[in-house]
Amino acid sequence: MNDITFVGSTRFSVVNFQSNSFSAFRGQRASIDDVRRIIFADDRLDERFRIFEELVLPCLAVLASTKSNFHHLLLISPDMPAKWQGRLHDMCRAHEWLHIHHVPFDLSISNATKEFLKRFQNGRIFNFRLDDDDALASGFCDAVEAAAKTLDDGSVLVFERGFRLRPLESGRFMLSSKRRASPSAGLGVLSSANNLIEVYGLGNHNRITGVPIARNHPMWIRLIHSSNDSSDGVGHWWSWRHSIRSAAKAMQPWFVGLDLERALSSIAIERLPN
Repeated sequence: MNDITFVGSTRFSVVNFQSNSFSAFRGQRASIDDVRRIIFADDRLDERFRIFEELVLPCLAVLASTKSNFHHLLLISPDMPAKWQGRLHDMCRAHEWLHIHHVPFDLSISNATKEFLKRFQNGRIFNFRLDDDDALASGFCDAVEAAAKTLDDGSVLVFERGFRLRPLESGRFMLSSKRRASPSAGLGVLSSANNLIEVYGLGNHNRITGVPIARNHPMWIRLIHSSNDSSDGVGHWWSWRHSIRSAAKAMQPWFVGLDLERALSSIAIERLPN
């Protein structure tokens, strides 16, 4: 069986014709001008970039370091302010596996992703989705490869278990071990180059029934912060208040190669001694 090419997809503050129904607006339809004003606000983008650079990107770098056929796609709007686009291009220059793909206003996220996937001409492809404020465990790709050996193309893989992390005042974190039936983090679909299937075309992740894999291992971190684009959701979880050091220690076994204490220090609301 051919090796799997991993292609992650992240919508990085995209504004297109679908944007006026974003859950960020809590069910209230907004004009496209309103969407642009909110999505491209400097305060919002500053927070999103900080989270991505300090937590998400290092996790992806760990995965890329173990798989030569790993790619990650950042879907962005052509009219994202230039200073923020420049920052993304700097990231791509530092990481050859990281790619930018522009999404014109009249192009869907699904079709934009498929455009990028067409560059891969051979073997199987696993296209997965990841929000710009979620992180994946270091065993993610290995878990997909193990499961794919017995799964057909068109199979949708879901990772039910992960961590919910919420920064609190005074530099602490609320940490939850969470199980969700249809989490978006890492959700992906297997296909082949001659019959491409991309993940956003599957529809709303809450309505997708996939094959749960790695059910006993936390595979993601979902960060809850001031500019989340969706609600916290429901699920079975326990929760404690942690210092930066103790939160990092609790999650570290599943995030090998990542300095979680450093990452959490960078995104904490206010740093305090551990």
